[in-house]
Amino acid sequence: MMLLLTEPFGHGTGDHISLRGRPDWAKLEPILDGYGCYPPAKPKIKACLHHAGRYDCVVQSIWFRAQHSELKKALAAIGVELLIYELAPMHKNKLR
Repeated sequence: MMLLLTEPFGHGTGDHISLRGRPDWAKLEPILDGYGCYPPAKPKIKACLHHAGRYDCVVQSIWFRAQHSELKKALAAIGVELLIYELAPMHKNKLR
């Protein structure tokens, strides 16, 4: 997951999502790694999910929309819900 990117790729122009749940980190970390999570963000993701059961972020729209379905299934399998708050306007690339 490419997190906290600046314009034109992320914050201010990206898709706003939320991860909800309190998963086993040993199960979540390989999923995050497999989907290209920005390594410095992982400690914050872990702490937020552990203490609050929620992590909100902005992800690069093109990346997210290409992998949305697979990522949602992978997270659901370990008890993490992926919510989409706001999709950035895009020309042709719609969520599948």
